Amino acid sequence: MQLIDNIKRSIQAGIALKNFKSASGIDGHMWSADLVFNGVMIGQLVDQGLGHLETTCTDADVSAVCSALKRSGYDLAPGDDFPLPIPTNDFGFFEEAIGLMSAELEDLEALKMSVKHKILFELSDGSTYEIKAAYTSMLGDLVRKQLGDKLQCIINEELAAL
Repeated sequence: MQLIDNIKRSIQAGIALKNFKSASGIDGHMWSADLVFNGVMIGQLVDQGLGHLETTCTDADVSAVCSALKRSGYDLAPGDDFPLPIPTNDFGFFEEAIGLMSAELEDLEALKMSVKHKILFELSDGSTYEIKAAYTSMLGDLVRKQLGDKLQCIINEELAAL
């Protein structure tokens, strides 16, 4: 699943958004978070829904975060049939990547809520299916046995591993 793959890449890069809070406002979707890089908080982030990111991070920290994300293969347009051009400057890349991470965090929370009472799995052709039963390792084994090589992943297990 592309969402989970991109989150794994941000974890591999040592990047995390902590104390994430979001709300919908008159001007759009607003959010704030602390930016953690390799276990150290390096700054605060605020998007007031006006289309740009405010940060207390230094230019050196922005460059280090961008380099780490690029090395990990972080995708600015996961699953997009028409990928956006990658910004050439560090702050442009930083702003796009951090904005995408905030959206991924919200999508991840929604996905975690949705799998509480069902088994969600992805096939190798990219299609996603669900079974309306709470996940157990025994049911996971049955899905693997039934689908064999057609199974890409059991999303419940991928989420538990994050």
